[in-house]
Amino acid sequence: MNTSDQNSFSYMNLILLLATMLLMLSACGGGGGGGSTPVANIIPNAVAGGDQQVTEGDSVTLDGTASSDPDGNITGYVWQQIAGTSVGSLNDAGEGKVSFTAPNGDHDLTFQLTVTDNDTANDTDTVNVAVSAQSVSNLAPTANAGDDIFADEGDVVSLDGRASSDSDGTVDHYQWSLFNKDTGESDPVLAGASSAEATATLPASMTTDTVYTYKLTVTDNLGATNSDYVDITANANPVTGQTVSGSIAIPPGNRVDLDTLDPNTTPGNNDSIGFAQSMPNPAVVGGYSRNSDDEYDYYSATLSAGEAISLLIGRKSEADLDLYLKTLGGTTVDASLSYDSDESVTVPSSGTYIIEVHAWSGASAYHLVIGENATAVASNGYRLSDDFVADEVLVRHKPAVKAGVELQLDNTLMTNLGMVKQAGQAGDIQLYRVKPQKNLQAFADSQLFSSRVRTMSSSQQQKYETLTSIKLLASDPSVAFAEPNRILKPLATPNDTDYGLQWHYPQIGLPAAWDETYASSAKIAVIDTGVLLSHPDLTNQLSADGYDFISSTSISADGDGIDNNPDDPGDSSNPGVSNSSFHGTHVAGTVAAESNNSIGGAGVTWKTSSQIVPVRVLGVGGGTTYDVLQGVKWASGQVNDAPAPDQLAAPVDVINLSLGGSGSCGVSEQAVYSAAKANGVTVVVAAGNSGGNAANFSPANCDDVLTVSAVGYDKSLAYYSNFGLDIDVAAPGGNMSQDLDGNGDPDGVYSTLGDDTPTYVTYNYDYYHGTSMATPHVAGVIGLMKSANNTLTPDDIEAMLINGYLTEDIGPTGFDTSFGHGLIRADLAVTAAKNPPVIPPNLAVYPGVLDFGSIFTLATLTASNTGASGLNIIGVSDNQSWLTVTEPETTDGLGTYTVHVDRSGLSAGTHNATISFDSNNNDINVNVSMSVGPADASADVGYIYVQLIDAGTDSVVDTVTPNGSGAYSFTGVQDGDYKIVAGTDYNNDGAICSRGEACGAYTSLYDQQTVNVSGSDESGNNFTVGHDVAFTPASAAR
Repeated sequence: MNTSDQNSFSYMNLILLLATMLLMLSACGGGGGGGSTPVANIIPNAVAGGDQQVTEGDSVTLDGTASSDPDGNITGYVWQQIAGTSVGSLNDAGEGKVSFTAPNGDHDLTFQLTVTDNDTANDTDTVNVAVSAQSVSNLAPTANAGDDIFADEGDVVSLDGRASSDSDGTVDHYQWSLFNKDTGESDPVLAGASSAEATATLPASMTTDTVYTYKLTVTDNLGATNSDYVDITANANPVTGQTVSGSIAIPPGNRVDLDTLDPNTTPGNNDSIGFAQSMPNPAVVGGYSRNSDDEYDYYSATLSAGEAISLLIGRKSEADLDLYLKTLGGTTVDASLSYDSDESVTVPSSGTYIIEVHAWSGASAYHLVIGENATAVASNGYRLSDDFVADEVLVRHKPAVKAGVELQLDNTLMTNLGMVKQAGQAGDIQLYRVKPQKNLQAFADSQLFSSRVRTMSSSQQQKYETLTSIKLLASDPSVAFAEPNRILKPLATPNDTDYGLQWHYPQIGLPAAWDETYASSAKIAVIDTGVLLSHPDLTNQLSADGYDFISSTSISADGDGIDNNPDDPGDSSNPGVSNSSFHGTHVAGTVAAESNNSIGGAGVTWKTSSQIVPVRVLGVGGGTTYDVLQGVKWASGQVNDAPAPDQLAAPVDVINLSLGGSGSCGVSEQAVYSAAKANGVTVVVAAGNSGGNAANFSPANCDDVLTVSAVGYDKSLAYYSNFGLDIDVAAPGGNMSQDLDGNGDPDGVYSTLGDDTPTYVTYNYDYYHGTSMATPHVAGVIGLMKSANNTLTPDDIEAMLINGYLTEDIGPTGFDTSFGHGLIRADLAVTAAKNPPVIPPNLAVYPGVLDFGSIFTLATLTASNTGASGLNIIGVSDNQSWLTVTEPETTDGLGTYTVHVDRSGLSAGTHNATISFDSNNNDINVNVSMSVGPADASADVGYIYVQLIDAGTDSVVDTVTPNGSGAYSFTGVQDGDYKIVAGTDYNNDGAICSRGEACGAYTSLYDQQTVNVSGSDESGNNFTVGHDVAFTPASAAR
């Protein structure tokens, strides 16, 4: 019978039943009143389920859902415990199913279920639950007789069994006994044989070296026993000499991976999320990972938003290690996946996270730095959180021996990655699309690939495939470099009748500069969203040249790829509804809007015949690294994708880049910007609007560019502006949240714009703010300089900037991380251009400030001459004993200085110092700060080897291991001069202090002192062994 038949049958039965009941009622009913007797309710049937037998601690479920009501439905369940030890409140006691946790021990429990139907009738049933206690078997104790001992005849040797333990009880008895000796020498005298600590006095006069083996047997509280053995190697003819001793301390926050390769350590397990090793914050972990058998190391830590995690790889040429940030459940939050690079991620929000170190290939020791502020150091690596085009890569092939020919990629690799060339020329940067999909799983580790992508969102999966493809490409011998195609975006935030609104021009001295005369003109490329070519304040200021390098029709908004039309069609994602930014038009207006034409405002270079060269690289949602670099190459005379008829006759003078994105400066980017400078082009870039370190923002962090921060009306750093050691100069960027000039308008930067919310574009003017707005002020001023003196080179302009000829110093004296070398001044710049100053020798030291935080120990300073020749550094000094400065081996003192801090013996808190550079022209002070954390009893770097080294020959005389409290001792040391060095050997290569391992020396690693032994013991040679972690911030003005 099908379901409908069954339903019909049930319905007919119900009709017949009701009819029968009505007949019965009619037959039995009287004639009084014509009424009828009500139908009697049938009580429900309670079913509490079958009796159960469970074990203590089990989760028990009682199920009453089999209860029923023949003439209605169950409307209520009530469970009650009526016998046995109380289990407390039942979970969901008013539901058909309830649960509880079985109590410990043996118990008989009874529960009653009461059910109620829709007519309030009820019924009860009971169920019994028998709980049994788990049977417990005693585990044997663990005996630990300590490390093997070396001693001389007559010595009293301490035997120590205190490290013995019992996991499920206590050790109640110790028993020491001589188990064996390998010669016929007399037995030592044993004292305290039934104690945890005993002594063995070796024979006073021995003829043969002897190994005495002592047995320790321990007994636990239930009588179980276990034994361990320790060897005492007794030297029968000890060499006379002195003792050199001291103590080793471990810095706070230092930790060690549980499973390094050192055979002298007892390996632990941190190879899965469930066994993640807990870490403090901040911390620096020394570890080791190997693709073949120690592929994963997991750590957990509670982190705050904005903190950084950095993976510093010991041997990048031999291993590729990756860094993952995950939730406690294993979902990928971010990952840094590079080739031949350290890795770093930034914590997006506060919480407890899993940190995974994964060996993609090879093996290496590493340092994992947890919890330092992300603004303190430049980022490393390519991250899933970076903004780049999934499925696209930039590749440059290595040149072959034959001129004009490049090496070719492995065909199998190209097939598996589904590589299709999109743009670019042989010998140059080329753009490829990759579509690995399942091919990548087959080519890479398919099991790893599948497990990885399961923890990622769909967008992360696409990016993971792209970065994995880049890894495989970068490792190919034919490839010079492979990089993601980053997405770069304009850096503005929007909100001669209007010149009065342009407060930002008087702020940088433009009226005085406009009073000058100019013998020449400049060409300034605005590489941006394009320009509204018909804007009335720009149309006469534009060069006939221009180009559109947006290669993807999905973002171009003009329906085609690259061409010679840089007109801005708009970048709105919802045309006709939301307005386009017309960002390039605003930037171009600041550079060179026409003046004395009775409309709008003015541009910086209006007084000259300078021209804007519009280059379109940003479309809907931004643009890509490849397209931006094509624009820079075209404007600076490098090989590019434009056809020959569209090439510029000569490079422009200045390039304005009011754009950027997160990440490090790629190899491809740096090569293009360096070549532009070499071709005589000054590249001016925006610092970025994230209010963070410009070192984490490209192209602001590239060399051979001038990076511009933004100030408001009051000359203070704008709240949005990036900062840091990469800032070269500041300029007005505005602040739309203020009206400090009191004119009723926000203090933004006023310039040319358009409006395309109707079906056509109207031309207008409005305020924006951002480092995008600051940058064209600087580009325009450099355009004025080139108009005043077209012989100036980028190096000339940079030297004038560094030496203070172009700026007003509005921050701390000299270079600072907010304004670089100061606020650009057009009047000063034009004067300097017309009458180039004779720049004397000038000492510059970068970075100007060092902040080691609580973890870093090592940094570098670069001392250089930014003026004429003849500079000599006379002396370098510092004012704190915890600071060590190592000078370069140069005759003039210029070069790279190594700065090391030693926190040992310092109180918790912040410590400050000054490094003073004195030269024959000017002097510079570099401020140094660092902090010391509270005492850390858990600090540990693993098994330490202490080496006594002959100072004359640099040969290792002896190696010992410190005891549990850090004390070490060398005996039988002959007279002479020695160095003491200590460290770990995580990679088990027989050498200590490799990169990624802990290290230290007496008196400190960077100020080693010799110990002179001359007829007496030398004690108190104390020092620190820790993870020596360097941070190298990007240089400032390049």
